[in-house]
Amino acid sequence: MVPEASGGEQALDVAARHRAEIDILVSDVVMPRLSGSELANRLTALRPTMMVLFLSGYTDHALLRHGILNGEPQFLQKPFSPGTLARKVREVLDHVS
Repeated sequence: MVPEASGGEQALDVAARHRAEIDILVSDVVMPRLSGSELANRLTALRPTMMVLFLSGYTDHALLRHGILNGEPQFLQKPFSPGTLARKVREVLDHVS
């Protein structure tokens, strides 16, 4: 099952109700009201084994302002194909130490 949400606040609600393990959070970096990094910080505090993959079409400067460094293993630059997304999710999940 893949729980989904349309924004950060809804994602917190969905995660709170979701009883099963959540292996990975895939989130845009820039969102209204709750940024991707804020969402990830709040969710990983509750689910410390959850991995995070950030997506963005913004420039490096905007990403740095939101606390995300381009080029890290947990980041995928937009636009991307479904196959690229699937490979990146696999890469992030396989990166578990």
